Amino acid sequence: MRAVFAEMTEQHLPIIAITGGDFDHVLERIKRGELPRFAAIAGTVGSDLWILQKSNPLVYKQDLFYQNALRASGYNRSELLSKTKQFIIEIGRKHPEWRIALQEVPY
Repeated sequence: MRAVFAEMTEQHLPIIAITGGDFDHVLERIKRGELPRFAAIAGTVGSDLWILQKSNPLVYKQDLFYQNALRASGYNRSELLSKTKQFIIEIGRKHPEWRIALQEVPY
């Protein structure tokens, strides 16, 4: 990953992390050196966007315009999560041979 990140940086091509995890968890992994400093982080299943600030290499600022536009579009993360969980449970019961289970994430 470091080689890819170095090449993309040299070419002035930003890398954006898209993750189901929350921003704080990703930031801690960046601080520990497990992940590179991404130009932006779309976290919490894409429902928030954080932009790396050029003034400080470890400061990200939340893009509130993006978040407000997402809400205005009718996106409701809690409702989507609830319906997705129910779907996974129902499919798992209907087709136990598929061995589908709900994966709970600690963050």
